[in-house]
Order: sequence, then structure tokens, then C-alpha cells
Amino acid sequence: MPNTGVVGAQEVAERLRSAIEEEEFKGMEKKPSVKSAISIGVATYPDHAGSIGELTEILGNAVLAARNGGRNKVYVHGADE
Repeated sequence: MPNTGVVGAQEVAERLRSAIEEEEFKGMEKKPSVKSAISIGVATYPDHAGSIGELTEILGNAVLAARNGGRNKVYVHGADE
């Protein structure tokens, strides 16, 4: 999301997470509907990383932190530092 700072990216991620949580997806015969959840990591360039490769690594760690923090969460890199 070009020209989107950390706060804006976090807001978009939270809206996406909430929309997925509220949606009911069509399932199979034995389970006609399925609820879903998503864990999202947020980091921005160049605020959190000096290169795209570094940003990719930081985002991977942010997603893991969101999942390890209870799943169905948005984790902003550096928010707990």
C-alpha cells in the first residue's frame, strides 16, 4: 500500500481481519458453513526495514507473532518494543 504509514496499514489490516472473521464461507456436505480467521503482520518500508528482503523477513516474523499471540490478530512490528 504505497504512501500508507504504520497507522493506516494497521487500520486496513484490522478491517480485513474483522471482515474475514465475520464472513461465513460455504463448506462441504458434512459441514455446510465454515468460519475463518486470519493473522496479519504489519511493517512498513523504510520505517522498519532498509530493504525489501529485510521487510519480507520482518513481516514473516510479525505474522508468527500474531499467530503465537492467540491467532486472529493483527501484530504491528515494534509495537511491543
